[in-house]
Amino acid sequence: MTMKILIIDEDKALSNSIKPVLMRYNIRLDATACSTLGYKLLTQHTYNLLLIVLDSAAGIGLNLCQKIRTSTTHFKNIPIILLSSEKDLTDLIVGLEMGADDYLCKPVEQRELVARIRAAIRRSQDKASEQKIELGQQKIQLKIGHEFLFIDRVEAKLSLDAKPVKLTAMEFDLLALLANSPGAVYSRDEIIDSLVVQGGDFSRNIDALVYRIRKKFQQVSSKINLIRTVRSKGYSLVGKRIVSPPNFYLLKPGNENNGFIDKCTEN
Repeated sequence: MTMKILIIDEDKALSNSIKPVLMRYNIRLDATACSTLGYKLLTQHTYNLLLIVLDSAAGIGLNLCQKIRTSTTHFKNIPIILLSSEKDLTDLIVGLEMGADDYLCKPVEQRELVARIRAAIRRSQDKASEQKIELGQQKIQLKIGHEFLFIDRVEAKLSLDAKPVKLTAMEFDLLALLANSPGAVYSRDEIIDSLVVQGGDFSRNIDALVYRIRKKFQQVSSKINLIRTVRSKGYSLVGKRIVSPPNFYLLKPGNENNGFIDKCTEN
């Protein structure tokens, strides 16, 4: 896959010398001598990395770094590498404090520069993947028999075949916990450790929560078999995770709650 980086280089000497090298690694380079134009390019295009050369006007490059990191733009988290010909590391240290990810002192060996660029991009992509995985844990879709369960942790809402199910806060949290790993058995101790269970007999409280969840789902669908009891071990959620929700999750005109109902507070 071709990557694309932007370099802000006042005299363009570095950009001209490394451009052919980067091309061998499928890295396309755009260059400009102006930080203002550089910022404009960032708003118009998608880059994998920004390279800022700090020479005579180091303050301009540092201000650009800070401007990017404090913005609300789509590129606010772009990897930034600073290069400086100064032996004094003050500007580089300030740059790191302003949000730069890495720095190098000129003259720099081209292979090292390419390695640093690729490493910074790789770290950024790994972080983005982790964030997607985390986001995927916030909205869960499961198929249970012939029915579909949708859990939205962000909005604290859930539905069964697009029919809202009303749970208390504790019931919702227990169901969301079991939905993390459908089929896996959670012991009562594991559930207690994960939830703030109030009352003297914690294990009996868990049993009561499960009973109430089952009862409320059966009011929506009499055929639903949602939570399985594993004798002497605990509980597991029946069903399989699915990637995309079926069409009945789509909104219907005039449905203000989008087919869901908000989680209630614990009584």
